[in-house]
Amino acid sequence: MVAADTARPAAFEQLNQVAEKAGVAFFGIKGEKNSAKIAKEAFRLSSKYDVVILDSAGRSALDDGLVDEIKKINSEFKPDCRWLVIGADIGQIAKKQASAFNNSVGTDGVIITRMDGSAKGGGALVACHATGAKVYFIGVGEKVEDLQEFDAQRYLSRVLGYGDLTALLEKAQEVQEEEPGLEDLMQEKFNLDIFYKQLKSARKMGPLGKVLEMMGLSQQIPKEMVEVSEEKLDRFGVIMDSMTKKEKHDPELLNKNRIERIAKGSGSKEQDVRELIKQYRLMAKMFGKFKGLDEKSLKDGNLQKMMKKLGVQKKKKFRIR
Repeated sequence: MVAADTARPAAFEQLNQVAEKAGVAFFGIKGEKNSAKIAKEAFRLSSKYDVVILDSAGRSALDDGLVDEIKKINSEFKPDCRWLVIGADIGQIAKKQASAFNNSVGTDGVIITRMDGSAKGGGALVACHATGAKVYFIGVGEKVEDLQEFDAQRYLSRVLGYGDLTALLEKAQEVQEEEPGLEDLMQEKFNLDIFYKQLKSARKMGPLGKVLEMMGLSQQIPKEMVEVSEEKLDRFGVIMDSMTKKEKHDPELLNKNRIERIAKGSGSKEQDVRELIKQYRLMAKMFGKFKGLDEKSLKDGNLQKMMKKLGVQKKKKFRIR
């Protein structure tokens, strides 16, 4: 990754951190204000790598200064592909910005970011049509794994409020490969033990609000459930350590006396124990919605069968040649 954004404060440091998290090489010249000079040096080093991504400066509108800058970068870096990164919330100005970029250096592809907000990217799509460029990825968060390959049918489904179950199942498959046992959350058997383990696993799929959005349930699920934090998870774990095995496997046994005992044993308030029980019941109800998708596959606990039935294939690696 090459840091050639010399305008935005801390752009160098931010891209460096992203590169470290992604486990890829990073290049930049700290304090250098001439982006073309950085691009020229990056081009000299580029033969060592399969793929080199150069991050140039971005603005809400392409002024003459920025147009001149990206032309110089294009001349020095000699990229195989020129992709325009455009925010989903940019609105009508998107077409003007895309046209200016396209007229300057050409547009081979588009990435639409900030898709995790309320904006649906209508302006960005109009901009893509104006340049004739294809959308390759959408960004639904700030992490590397939040960059998703664009699929028009799934995108339209999310815009219309039907959710994106395919994306959810792909995420579930990725987590399952790291932590076997995620399929338990789709079986009839569901207790506090499974609730805690699977809630931690589900969080690896992304913020709970995002998971619910992919399921098309973001409007139906109570807000307090979406706001389960890591701190709450830690507290829930301590509370559950004070429960008996029988209580974990049958939460309906948790009456007033048991709740009082558990609160004292865990150094918590009774209110905290009741909150855990409430979150458990909400989660049990939410994952009960999976049962209507494919009863046989769910009872078998076979996520692979369910994904195949829905047309989800093993995710392929993306590479520019």
